[in-house]
Amino acid sequence: MIPLSLITGFLGSGKTTLLQAMVDRYQQHRLAYIVNEFGAVDVDGQRLQLSEQQLVRIPGGSIFCRCMAGEFIQGLQTIPNDCADSDGRLDGVIVEASGIADPNVIVEMLRETRLDRVYELRTIVSVVDPGSFLKLIHTLPNIIAQVKACQLAIVNKVDLYGEDEIERAEQEIARINPAARTSRARYCQVDIDVFESVACQDLKGDYAACADPNYVTEVATVEKPIDVERMRAELCPIQSMVYRVKGFVPTTHGWLYVDMSSSGLMTRPASDPGKPGSLVFIVRPEAQQRIKAFVTKLTRGEFAMASGRESGM
Repeated sequence: MIPLSLITGFLGSGKTTLLQAMVDRYQQHRLAYIVNEFGAVDVDGQRLQLSEQQLVRIPGGSIFCRCMAGEFIQGLQTIPNDCADSDGRLDGVIVEASGIADPNVIVEMLRETRLDRVYELRTIVSVVDPGSFLKLIHTLPNIIAQVKACQLAIVNKVDLYGEDEIERAEQEIARINPAARTSRARYCQVDIDVFESVACQDLKGDYAACADPNYVTEVATVEKPIDVERMRAELCPIQSMVYRVKGFVPTTHGWLYVDMSSSGLMTRPASDPGKPGSLVFIVRPEAQQRIKAFVTKLTRGEFAMASGRESGM
């Protein structure tokens, strides 16, 4: 049996940061990774330092919705042959679900496809951003579902919030799932073994519909170097309408990784991806037209450098 662990958490909570920590931690093991993104462009896969043999990318929806489940199942079926080393060794699989995923169907999914004879579901981890969690818990049911399914909840980004908010988040987690352990973290720096043999409860859930009315996605292709401060000035005022913005963009000082969530807007240097830049937007439905206008500006190059210099960098 191949150990299988699942990382969940709402958009921007820190799942890929945790996944990168797992890549670093398990360097001496032969693991395969499945990275699922709700947006149509694979951004998280580009951030991980993994060979193509170890990485399965599934962008464009949730692996637990009816439209994408088949691709997820196919990935699990092919991994034992495609991702094992030359000696046929495969020590485990870690799955990063999309930020909107409801993972409660995973036990039934493995059972009905007989993949429960191949994989042993070890641990489900839910990464929680106290800010977005407390704001959205009463309006987005998938956030509750992620916590309900987990054995470990990582309360992340504790450096950004006060003790009251952190404690309130922990209390809500305990209310939703009294059996879950909690651990506080900055940048998902926690000492955990995701392959620890934890009894996963017999979860029950249904496959999600193909279209979730709570979310709208847009993608901007960015070919010309941009002025990040000009983009920031127009993007930050609409932060409350945005669940997540992420991607890689060119500037005159090199490539940047851009990441926006309820915690704010962050940029950091990135390597040249060898293709045009792109930003993925996941927003509230009522913000769709405003985001479309913003995406049009990006795509047309309206945030390109006006004077050959980049302010604030």
